[in-house]
Amino acid sequence: MSTPPVDSENCGESHMETTTRLNDEEAHDIAVRHLADLLGSTALPDVAWDVDHHLQGHLDVAGHHMVLIATRTPDRCPLLMTDEDWDSLRRSHCTAAA
Repeated sequence: MSTPPVDSENCGESHMETTTRLNDEEAHDIAVRHLADLLGSTALPDVAWDVDHHLQGHLDVAGHHMVLIATRTPDRCPLLMTDEDWDSLRRSHCTAAA
């Protein structure tokens, strides 16, 4: 399967249902290309993808630990956030789901 291009300006704006489900490698590739668009650099930090949470990547940017969340569908935009923001988001989700 060919990985669709990343359109950072319109990323996630499509609200259409999609039947395309990306595998881990495709999802990671889109997320890393999105990261390159955000950072504006060809020298990207290494992303360590979590072995349990396959769409969760960890990296360091300018001395800050960041979390990159890939998506399973090409119509959604990957997320890049600080480690602290990711912890806050995870806690709020768990509280709401309980």
